Order: sequence, then C-alpha cells, then structure tokens
Amino acid sequence: MRRLPVMEHKGKRYFIDFRLREFRTMEPPIEFIPFDSELGREIDKMPGPEEEYRLEDKHIIIECSACRKVLFEGTEKEAKRLIIYCTDCCRKR
Repeated sequence: MRRLPVMEHKGKRYFIDFRLREFRTMEPPIEFIPFDSELGREIDKMPGPEEEYRLEDKHIIIECSACRKVLFEGTEKEAKRLIIYCTDCCRKR
C-alpha cells in the first residue's frame, strides 16, 4: 500500500495529493485545499501564478505518515516516477 506524503503547517498536518493537486488535513481528511489557492500557496510557500516557478527545482521532503521517518529528500524532478514507501512499516505487517 502506498501512502501519501505528509507535511506540517502551523501545527496542522496535511496529506499531499499530487494527483488531485491538493492538500488534505489528516484529521478529518475530508477538508481539502487546492495547491493553487491562497492557503495552498501559503502551506507550501509556493509563489503565485504570476511568478516564475519551476516545480522540478523545488526541494521536497517526503516522510512516512505512520512512523514519520524521512523517506526522500531532494527535488521534485528527482522524485518524479519514484515509488516511495517505508520499509520499516512494511516489515511490521
């Protein structure tokens, strides 16, 4: 099972859904915030649409949502098409 990456903003934890291009709160996960909304840009510190922005140069950190172990650290370009999962959590099942 593949888990969505998690990030924290102002004490609140969010799942990052790149496929739907939105953040979802972990509790309750029904609240969603689009990447290109004002709050979405604040959460991710993304520039507005009028600014020059290349996703492949953006530095990201992906951590396991269960054990919070850092699974990947690098640029979005390096992470593209990678299947990232926690080997520690997979062994427990």
